[in-house]
Amino acid sequence: MQYTVNQIIEEIGLACEQVENAEELFQSVWGEYLSTKEAEALHEALNRADDAKTSWNLYLKCLFEMAAKTIIAALCEVWTESDFLQRWEGTPWHYKRLRSALAATAQRALPEGLSVDICVSERDTWATPKLMVRCRVPGDDEGMSLVVDSYVPYALAPVDDGGVRVFKLIDGEPVPQSPDFPSFPETFKACESACAVKHEREKILDDAIGAARALAYERCLGFSTLRGEIESRRYEF
Repeated sequence: MQYTVNQIIEEIGLACEQVENAEELFQSVWGEYLSTKEAEALHEALNRADDAKTSWNLYLKCLFEMAAKTIIAALCEVWTESDFLQRWEGTPWHYKRLRSALAATAQRALPEGLSVDICVSERDTWATPKLMVRCRVPGDDEGMSLVVDSYVPYALAPVDDGGVRVFKLIDGEPVPQSPDFPSFPETFKACESACAVKHEREKILDDAIGAARALAYERCLGFSTLRGEIESRRYEF
């Protein structure tokens, strides 16, 4: 599905509410877990509350990723329009007039209320410019949330022969397009599945590490030199 920026931001607001609710539930169950003498009876409830909290936080992160990809695609679409390219192509990114034109065009592509900042080093003119977009999330009164914090796509920011980063569309270089996403319910289900898979993976790793340690102690005959050799190789998963 192709969601609009407004639809995603609205869903972010709803997800933030669920994150707060899940956190409150977890803290409540955790308090009971610590205060009761029969903590074992609450162990399953604590795990469920922790899974819910993790799933909603994952979902919120996915929504921010969706928003970022959708916004970047929308900006690339207007920045690569033929009239705009004809006027600005070849202009160094550190020129303020280019950044002003890009920001003004960005406001036309994005919903009202989003702010666009293009950060460029005027000293290191070879550096890749950064794109930062903020919006106000429904229900959040603490200010603007950062939804995009990434480099400008390389397809629009090559380095010219003089070592200066310029605004130019590179032939053959892919430009971010408006992506197709799973539906919001599908995405949340995937977050719940990822949480369950993480638990399963951790159990497999813990069991394997325990077996490996037991094997090392069994075979080293009490020599720390041998145990160190057996355990010397580490794997990152």
